Amino acid sequence: MNIGAFTDKACRPKDSDVIQSLGSGQQRWLFLIEYLRANFRPREDFSFLYGKRYGWALRFRSKGRLLTSIFPGNGYFTVQVILSTTQLADVDRVRLHRNALAALSAANLYAEGKWLFVPVCSDTDLKDVMRLLQLKTAPTGSPNKPGGPTTR
Repeated sequence: MNIGAFTDKACRPKDSDVIQSLGSGQQRWLFLIEYLRANFRPREDFSFLYGKRYGWALRFRSKGRLLTSIFPGNGYFTVQVILSTTQLADVDRVRLHRNALAALSAANLYAEGKWLFVPVCSDTDLKDVMRLLQLKTAPTGSPNKPGGPTTR
């Protein structure tokens, strides 16, 4: 199963292709990007990552380190969060739900920690990703942080 919807390295998707692919997940995608920009002041780039199974992703770096990568899917997106072994020890204090817990359980443990790939299909999933990112690194942006996703 592919992580992202755009897995052809030779065919970089346009912004309009990504937005169309996201469908009902578009609002959460845009919210997360704004949250990252406002709170972590990252450098970002759109790159083909890890091969055909993963594909094109919007990658964010903060303080010279990978903060997260977001892989657009069909109707949703997947967020990569790499947690160190120290951060994994603190994950119990963060209340996570089904998709984030499944990603945590499915991730292999490497020397640098676990690579979580959390599918964001709901506002609950989005809030879980935000909790994991805050566990990973303290926000450095403005105090005017978005309060949370909205649904219609």
